[in-house]
Amino acid sequence: MNANSLELLQAAVEKHFDGLASERRSFGLPLFTLEHNLSKNQLRDVANGLRKSLEFGGRFSSLWLLWVVYATELGYDYDGEEYWQSFERRTPHWTQDVNRRRFLRSFFERFKSKFGASTPTGSWARQFSIIAWPITQAILPRDLQSQMARALFDSRYEIAEATNQPAAQLGSLVARHADGASARFRNFLEHEELVGLIARALLVPEAEEADTVLLPSTLARIVSDLEASWDAKAWLKEARAVARDVRIRLNFKRSEDAKREQLDRKKAEEAAEALCVVPTVSLRRSKGGSWEGFVEVPSFSGWARHNPNIDGFIRRTRCKIRGAEDVWQTRRWLLFGAQQKRLLDWPAEGTSWIRFEEREEGTVQLIDEKCRVASKPWLFRVAEDGDAYQAKWGNVRPGCTYIVVHSGEFTASEILVPVAVDVKGGTAHLLNVPIQATADSTRCLHELGLSATRGLLVWSAGLPALGLGNADVLEWSARLPLMLGIEHDETCNGFSVSIDGRGTTFSINGRKVSFVELEKLPPGLHHVAIAATFRSADGTSKLRTQASQRSFSLAVRTPVSGYASRRHAPVLVVAADPDGASLDSMMSGLATCTVHGPQGRTVDFRLELLNGSGAVIHSEELGQLGLPVDRAAWRQLVNIRHDVTDAVGEAYFKACEGRLVIDGHELGKATISLRHSVSPIRWQVSRSSKLVRLNLVDDTDHTDPVRAYHAPFVQPSRRLSSWEGPQADCIHVEGDGGLYVVAANGHRSAIIVNAPPATMSLADWQHSAPMLAPHLSNAQQVVELLYWIRDWTDARLIGPLAEHRKKKVLREMHRQLYATMCGDWWARSELAFIDSGGQQSVRESLEAAVWHNPSFAIGLVRQAEAVVTSSIQETCNHLLDHVGPYSICNDRALCELALRLAMAPCGFVDWAGEDACPRIDAIVNQKPLVKSARLLALVLGSRGQLLARDWV
Repeated sequence: MNANSLELLQAAVEKHFDGLASERRSFGLPLFTLEHNLSKNQLRDVANGLRKSLEFGGRFSSLWLLWVVYATELGYDYDGEEYWQSFERRTPHWTQDVNRRRFLRSFFERFKSKFGASTPTGSWARQFSIIAWPITQAILPRDLQSQMARALFDSRYEIAEATNQPAAQLGSLVARHADGASARFRNFLEHEELVGLIARALLVPEAEEADTVLLPSTLARIVSDLEASWDAKAWLKEARAVARDVRIRLNFKRSEDAKREQLDRKKAEEAAEALCVVPTVSLRRSKGGSWEGFVEVPSFSGWARHNPNIDGFIRRTRCKIRGAEDVWQTRRWLLFGAQQKRLLDWPAEGTSWIRFEEREEGTVQLIDEKCRVASKPWLFRVAEDGDAYQAKWGNVRPGCTYIVVHSGEFTASEILVPVAVDVKGGTAHLLNVPIQATADSTRCLHELGLSATRGLLVWSAGLPALGLGNADVLEWSARLPLMLGIEHDETCNGFSVSIDGRGTTFSINGRKVSFVELEKLPPGLHHVAIAATFRSADGTSKLRTQASQRSFSLAVRTPVSGYASRRHAPVLVVAADPDGASLDSMMSGLATCTVHGPQGRTVDFRLELLNGSGAVIHSEELGQLGLPVDRAAWRQLVNIRHDVTDAVGEAYFKACEGRLVIDGHELGKATISLRHSVSPIRWQVSRSSKLVRLNLVDDTDHTDPVRAYHAPFVQPSRRLSSWEGPQADCIHVEGDGGLYVVAANGHRSAIIVNAPPATMSLADWQHSAPMLAPHLSNAQQVVELLYWIRDWTDARLIGPLAEHRKKKVLREMHRQLYATMCGDWWARSELAFIDSGGQQSVRESLEAAVWHNPSFAIGLVRQAEAVVTSSIQETCNHLLDHVGPYSICNDRALCELALRLAMAPCGFVDWAGEDACPRIDAIVNQKPLVKSARLLALVLGSRGQLLARDWV
């Protein structure tokens, strides 16, 4: 296609967008570049013509609109990894002018100004300020289409009734059901109005307003590409069917009646969801024979979907579980699904199981009312699987075994035997209820306030219920007919079942266990009453009272992914500490994975690396561990892995996120999602012959030149080489590698490459160990060292033994830092403590060196777990409580300086900014205070590092 043809086509496209923009303005809606209405042949001609125009030096800006269309089409095919590399590969001669990226962005801004196009928003758009334009204008890139279909499917029951709501509200609703989606899709969901517009057009394509949201041909193209995946096609079909049924139902009612019915239904649904967030406690036998306690907190996602105040509050604040580890969980943790925590202490009666970092009185009070800790004694029934589950206090069944947890004193008897429970603050007894009552059993049960009764047993049958429920509440899905299993200890004639006052009766015909299928029930709370009927001597039926009757609430819920209680999941109980851990922290052992399950069984661990679209680009078997898996076992597993191959390292750099798969075979499978942030400026590793090459991936929008520098392993705090501008685009690794840092426009990325030559001998390895001066002489030098500690700590790894060499570098840097701040003897003692694995005698010498009164350091070590938390404010207050009475320090600001320098040196300079030197000067003479903070860091180890990383 020649230049004249391109200009004619541009004029035609401009005329098309002029007409489309005029229509959209009347509805107050944006348009998108993907709505260009060009055929495949025309797009091919445009692409070929634009490439030829670049080759022969044609005027770039005269075809600005076609360049916008061309870039958008590449955005539609974007896979979440490398937009510019793919763009430049398909567009020869593009890089001859370094300003073309900025020109392209100006073309998109012109398109937005001229036609009222949609604007990129959100943190991802701010970070990737150029490529956000073509990807936003591509509406729904191919790699996100399947995830969008799944989100619509998961939210189909709720979103079907909200298709007439504002687009932003609809988009927010879709986003709430995508917590497990890929990082790329979560970035897309930040643009809630765009998501809402697309969701409405996909769900109700036959509606008149659909044509005003998207051009019919564009919507048909997206749907066609989406339906190329069988799963996505099935998800979208089901979501559309639900939306169609809801619209038909609402159209048969008058608008006011429909609104009133919808409001009443929303209230009923919220009441049911609020009833299903009550935490429950269970007991599990440990390897040593004692019982361990676990508290399960159901997902708050259902309640949050119906109550914006609850949703907003949970998304912006952290929480702790009382009685469990004193760790702040990540924001939105209560929305991630049912969570289970090991109990260390029985919490105080009447308090809430959940403690929030922020206080929002009305909202917190509402949650506290649902989550209060019940008064003791507590009753747990030992089930067939060997675990004990909380039961309602009052009646026990003959022939069953229970555990009673209480705070008082009970007299042991033949049916009441003391047992050990690994939870502080309570006493426990094993209660064996005999089938035939004896005088001793009757007396014992009477003292406990219990009675043994034969009566009705009712449970949910068929498919598993949505959640655990409790003794007074059963949870069920609105999608399925209610199926109940009913059993009575005595021979009866039949049963009477009543739901919300409407009853039915049926005979059992001699069956011991009966199953009854009832109607589908709308979401909300329902009252169920069941009674056994007996035939009297005259042949008439009658009801037996007390043990032959049972009533309970039925919470019928809209099915959504992630509802299921862990009790209905496989028997593996998996947790990441902290929740929301990153791929880097999990694979370095800073974060840990713990697994509980049947003793003596084994589980396999596998790491999967995913690209931006959620596809697996690398899978690696990590190893096998026996249950239970604790922190020490996990760290040992990842330490063995540190000598990664180059192939793993390269995939690691391309990955947008990770997934840890825990496979217990017949016990089930569980996964943990791991964050993996991608910087707009980063290295891509490649090999050419025997050389390792670093290619720059630059997705930033900046005018400042790119700067890069290299520090070798042997002199890790010295710039051996530096590059600027185009020189940094491709760098060959020098010598045996080292640290490579690239920075531009406020963005920074670091990589450690270990690429020793094949001829490198053992003596060469020994001579390549890092060498630093014994200590530093001024604050400026300390700050420079802290910058290097930051770069080496944050750097990702490539090559065998890279992790080993990184640790040696950081060990030497920390020695130099704390030799300067605390003295040479202290620094040597630190290394001895680390090398001894925390040996008590070495720790005692450190304690004696903190302060002239040894009892101070001893008391500090004993309280270390309580002193250091994930809140810097709390930690400062706790440390002041210890150092203040000894007149070591009463200044809160100095306490914070010491803590940050001792526990999180890699983040000190970013936190301190321009005040880094004055702050070092202020703390350098506070050696007892710095030693105190450093002692805490050494005693807590990686646990302390994790907590300190949450300090803001």
